[in-house]
Amino acid sequence: MSKELEQEVFDAQVVEGDQVVVRATDTTRSNLSDAHKDFIASLRAMANFYEARPDLELPMWTRFDLFGLKPQDLQRVSLLFAPCEKAVLPDFFMLRRRFGKSIRLEANWSRETVCERVVVGTEEVDEEVVVSKGVETRMNTGQKVEWHCPKVLDRKQVGEGSNDT
Repeated sequence: MSKELEQEVFDAQVVEGDQVVVRATDTTRSNLSDAHKDFIASLRAMANFYEARPDLELPMWTRFDLFGLKPQDLQRVSLLFAPCEKAVLPDFFMLRRRFGKSIRLEANWSRETVCERVVVGTEEVDEEVVVSKGVETRMNTGQKVEWHCPKVLDRKQVGEGSNDT
């Protein structure tokens, strides 16, 4: 963590009435990696920056994404994110943790790595095919597929969580 960033984090002050309250957060905990310490300090520095500039527009994107997770990380991340939401997109399975109305943290997996593809039948589909004389419509039989994705732990399974969701 840079000295300037560290200084901004540890010297942040808030005036409450006639008293100055110093917000000093211990980011030197030994169980945090240097990357975690820097990320935490950077978030605090940005919050301080915005707090000091109320007329500055807010960023358009306020989402942080985690990619590169392995299927075996799902339950661990689910516990760490709890309480969280689950979303299944055409290509992705996602766990989403909200922090207030503005900030989201999302863990993303390729849907096919954590969800089970189940063929539940067949369906007839019209398909346009280019031929030498133009385009023909042909009827093709395709698989009808459902994706069965894992359940994630909810508040009752891991406690009520914090008030930051």
